[in-house]
Amino acid sequence: MALPPSLAFAATSLSVAYRGSTELQSLEIHARTANARLDGAGADRMAQLLRNVARGAGGGAEFHPASGNATHASGPLRSGDTGAVGPEYRWVLTVSALSPAYIKNVVKRFALLGNVSNPVLSMRITGSLPLDTSPLSVSEAQVLPWLEDPRAWPAVWSAPPFEVVDHDIAGGVWLRLLFTDPTSVDTYRAFTSLLYSWCSEVAYHPPAEEGGDPGVMQVMPQLARNHTTLSARYREFRYLGGPARDLIINMLVRFHHEVCPVSRVELGFST
Repeated sequence: MALPPSLAFAATSLSVAYRGSTELQSLEIHARTANARLDGAGADRMAQLLRNVARGAGGGAEFHPASGNATHASGPLRSGDTGAVGPEYRWVLTVSALSPAYIKNVVKRFALLGNVSNPVLSMRITGSLPLDTSPLSVSEAQVLPWLEDPRAWPAVWSAPPFEVVDHDIAGGVWLRLLFTDPTSVDTYRAFTSLLYSWCSEVAYHPPAEEGGDPGVMQVMPQLARNHTTLSARYREFRYLGGPARDLIINMLVRFHHEVCPVSRVELGFST
């Protein structure tokens, strides 16, 4: 699959040096666009990344989804902060237990700082831990093929603490969580926040059909809560199902550990 125009810079001007680890490390993200933009989009995208990692989006097969963390050390988080309008964008985060495959998401997220008339010219993502020969170490040599592969995303955690049941459905996405204990308003609110983060991550995923229409989904689904279940129904969902399924399971693993224990997750993705 050829790189889209938003990622054209990656072929020659993407630099990555990151080794995933449970050890804390600094992660520097630097992007340069042709011109400044006044809407503060970079700050918004970084704030979104931090929220989503806190909800398990940075997990994968390598690290438990509840262990991943990213905290802000420097760089713009609000539209009025220094450096928020570019054209040079720089952030430093303190991270641990982020899947190396999540670097693809970081690249795609900040590639959208550019547009047709103001493209991203270069990007550098550098962790403070030295690279080694393990699969946890990645450079642009690994990330560039990932950008061309619609299925190269963080893999699902192999041992979720709840039963996972998959269903075939005619269209969209359906999700139901079953709990042993009664659900609460706080659990419901945390569930809706998780879904919002999931939606904002899936926005960087490939569409359902290669070369087809751009991916699209509802921002918020039809929601339901009863005594021991929470459910969500997205009637519009045009993204590749596999990566989105793995992502929601990883995020629910963190939800299970930090919000409320889940006994079973039922998932339906249209095929």
